[in-house]
Amino acid sequence: QNNGWQGCVRFCGYDKSEFNVAKSAVIWEIAKLARNSEHPNDHSSYLKFVKAIAQVWFSSAWSYETERIFHDATNEALRSSAEYSTDEKVVNVLLQWFQSPGISLEVARQVWMENRAEEKISNAGSLLDLNDRLAYLEYELTGNFAVSNENSLTGSTVMFEYIEGVDMRRSLESIFDCVDMETIILKANKSHSTLVIAVEDSLLEGIENFVGGIIRHEIDITLYRYEDIEECLFSVQQVVPDVINWGNLPDSYTPRAFHNIARNCSTSGTRHVANSLNWSRFVFGTHITDYPDHEVQLANDVNESIRDVFSAALGMSDRIRLPIPVEPAAVITHELCARYYIEWVKFWIGCAREFGPISMHEQMYDRGTYYYYTPNPLCSSFENEPTC
Repeated sequence: QNNGWQGCVRFCGYDKSEFNVAKSAVIWEIAKLARNSEHPNDHSSYLKFVKAIAQVWFSSAWSYETERIFHDATNEALRSSAEYSTDEKVVNVLLQWFQSPGISLEVARQVWMENRAEEKISNAGSLLDLNDRLAYLEYELTGNFAVSNENSLTGSTVMFEYIEGVDMRRSLESIFDCVDMETIILKANKSHSTLVIAVEDSLLEGIENFVGGIIRHEIDITLYRYEDIEECLFSVQQVVPDVINWGNLPDSYTPRAFHNIARNCSTSGTRHVANSLNWSRFVFGTHITDYPDHEVQLANDVNESIRDVFSAALGMSDRIRLPIPVEPAAVITHELCARYYIEWVKFWIGCAREFGPISMHEQMYDRGTYYYYTPNPLCSSFENEPTC
């Protein structure tokens, strides 16, 4: 939201999970600690807060300084008068984090590996370069992120502090789910570094920009937790949103049901961003099993096509094994989806038009703004994601 704000963007976050809201609140409070520090404009002074956010967000292990900053930020979140502070479930998570005696590195490593054991295949086999494979395997085995120069580490309270009844997203998340691989490979080739280092540098740069915006009072954040969808949608409309990012919420509704919800949340000029990860499940022809008499030939043709896609991506064929060895059915599905997703988008947008004019989407479509992701070989699965 930017209506009525001069030089400041207000971000309103909505979620049903108390864990997600609590984690977001702590990250917000860490950024405010950077803003309120003794020398907020000194790069070396607020870099420790940038690293603290990176570790709290992504790492299974923290530096002791991050643990101290996390404790201070959690205390600030508990003392806050923000909207989430009246939510008992959010406060319960924050309170348990604040009162936690900490997680030993030994326990963190053990639980991390127990969770990793659920994934039977390592994506390291997709990498050609030995240094890339070693760095990736180290990340898979430890979950360490942004802690390379730290001598002493402790476990992540956010990842491993058990809270009864709370659905916690733990260590099956990957830092590679958060980045565009073409960009990362370009960065790694330019700096002659491993892909893991390139991902770390990229995410730290993004977090530093985020913290810098908060220090300059260019970003304000409000967090809400709602269990009732109708109450949530009414609250969204009340903030008069300029842009709504739905994530992949459209996957939870039929196209018409989603567009009805989006319309009810909109005000004049509201722009919408939405992703769909599961649309291909409802479109015949997007999976190899839809071609029972031609599976072998189709697999060979698609593998050649995928090889061309990655070879065309700048520097990717020098880093990635082709055809990609991990989850071959998912690779083939991704290529098949490329043949159908425009038709799906036209159908999806057509459903939106049933509820009123959407001239902005029409213009975006004319300019070719709809695009299709190159699959990420280091994610647990390939996303078939048209973005609107």
